[in-house]
Amino acid sequence: MKAEQRRQNILECAKRLFSVYGFYRTQISDIIKEAGIARGTIYQYFENKQDIFITLLENAYQQWEENISQAVSRIDLKRISAKSYLRLRVKTTLDFLVSDPDICNIVMSMGFGLPAELEAATRRLEEKIRIIAINDFKLGIHNHHIHSDLNIERFAEMIAGAIFRSAFHALARANKNSREVDVDTLADDFVTLFAPGIFQS
Repeated sequence: MKAEQRRQNILECAKRLFSVYGFYRTQISDIIKEAGIARGTIYQYFENKQDIFITLLENAYQQWEENISQAVSRIDLKRISAKSYLRLRVKTTLDFLVSDPDICNIVMSMGFGLPAELEAATRRLEEKIRIIAINDFKLGIHNHHIHSDLNIERFAEMIAGAIFRSAFHALARANKNSREVDVDTLADDFVTLFAPGIFQS
């Protein structure tokens, strides 16, 4: 196995273990066993368990940013409606979270109680979503699509939190019922709920 493949395998194994057992209950020895590697091998790629944890989250955030960028690059920004643009943003993030349930679970269930650096890592994606929402709202107000008195900070926080909770609970229900998550319907419901408070009629 090539070095980059081995490194990725370690990250994928660690991600599954962190998702199921949490950060503290997952040990380096568990990751080594799951990855099927010698003990010394893991330290050729990572300093410690914290390094593995932060790296897999950073990789996920980078992938999400690429997904968001690609989704926006495929549309005509001059023709898309404000509601459709919100739906695109929401659906792209829901697609990302649903396609990687382990990351969704890690971000939703592990932030509190971790050391500050690790807690910040688990909250980074939610913060990025919040910042993008704020910037989108400012642009929407400038273009007269969004209520000028909208509390953009509060709505951005609501949207960021709701996206994660929606994906997390939809995945849990889907697993329980052995079904796939209907991301399109979830995105539609999301826009239906939030749009009246955001957009000018």
